[in-house]
Amino acid sequence: MMPKTTTQISIECTDQELIESATSIILDSARRAGAKPRGPFLLPTQVDHYAAIMSNGRKARFSVVTHIRQIRLEDPKPKAMACLVDIELPSGVEIRASG
Repeated sequence: MMPKTTTQISIECTDQELIESATSIILDSARRAGAKPRGPFLLPTQVDHYAAIMSNGRKARFSVVTHIRQIRLEDPKPKAMACLVDIELPSGVEIRASG
C-alpha cells in the first residue's frame, strides 16, 4: 500500500471577505479537478503592532491583522495541482503550498 501524500495550502490576507472568497475559489477548483480537499481550517489571526513618531512628537500606533486559512489536499493528482496554479485570485491574497 502506498503512503498517502498530502499537500497543504496556506492562505493569508488582511481582509476577511477576500480570504473567504479566495478559499471558496480554491476549494471549488480543487473539487472540479478531482482532488480531495479537507478544510478550510481557521488558524490563529496574526496581529502586528507598529508605532510611528509623528512630526509633532506624538506617537501613532497602527495594527495590521492577518487572517490565515489552511486547506489540505489528500492524494492530489497532477491535473489538480496544475489547475491550482492557474487560479486567478483577488489582489492581496498570499498563497503558499507545501508537501
